[in-house]
Amino acid sequence: MLAHLVAQATQQDFKQMSLETGRGPAFEPALALYRGNGFRDGGPCADYAASAFSQFLRLDL
Repeated sequence: MLAHLVAQATQQDFKQMSLETGRGPAFEPALALYRGNGFRDGGPCADYAASAFSQFLRLDL
């Protein structure tokens, strides 16, 4: 699914993809997936605000 979303964003000439996820052991598998596909730490995106629970990642396309 992630590869499909990245491919669609690339096809539509997006320059960047951003996402928000949580912190803690339950989120480690998702973080490994995102980071393994090139996502890096980034700042808040969309309408999300920085918080102690949220973390943000981005992928330059």
